[in-house]
Amino acid sequence: MNDSIRIAIPTNATIIETRFILYTNTLKDSLNEDSGWVYLYKVTNDWSEGSGSGNIDTVNWIQRLKVEDGGPADWDNFGGDFSNTILDSVYVNTNTDSIIFESDSLTSQVQRWVSRIDSNYGILV
Repeated sequence: MNDSIRIAIPTNATIIETRFILYTNTLKDSLNEDSGWVYLYKVTNDWSEGSGSGNIDTVNWIQRLKVEDGGPADWDNFGGDFSNTILDSVYVNTNTDSIIFESDSLTSQVQRWVSRIDSNYGILV
C-alpha cells in the first residue's frame, strides 16, 4: 500500500475538492459501443502492483499479493476486492481524450483516507 497521500497531507486537513483525471488515446478499444459509463470504486484489500504478465507469483485476476509482499494471497473476489458503492461515474464517448471524476462522494472518500478512517488501497476503474 502506498501511504504517500497520508504523508503529504496532514491528517487534520480538510479536503475541499477532489479531481481524478484519466487520459486516454485508446478509449474506443475499451468500449463495446461508441459510448458508455466509467465507474470508480474504492478498493477494499491490500495488493501489490503486478507485471501485467498474469504469471504465477504476480498480481493477477486471482492473486493480490506477491511473495515478496507477504503473499501469495488471493483476492476474496476474482478480479479484485472493492466496495459496491460507486464513488463517481462519468458517461464518455470515443471522442473523449480525458475522463474527469469530481464528486462529493469521491471527495468524502479522500477525506476518509487522509483522516485515516479508511485504509487507502486505491481506486478501481
